[in-house]
Amino acid sequence: MLQAIAFALPDVGYCQGMNFIASVLISSLTEELAFWVFLHLLITRDMKTLFLPVSSQYDLNLTGRT
Repeated sequence: MLQAIAFALPDVGYCQGMNFIASVLISSLTEELAFWVFLHLLITRDMKTLFLPVSSQYDLNLTGRT
């Protein structure tokens, strides 16, 4: 299912953390329905932004150097 999500949304691809959502959906729905529900959540409920790669300008500077 996660490979299909990554194929359907190539700008997002696969990201760690998706597996937790997918496992809950698959445990209560068929795999096909879980795919469509997850895709719906990502696109229409704006969850896609949670899994987009972050621009380097927003990376944390943990060393204290600029």
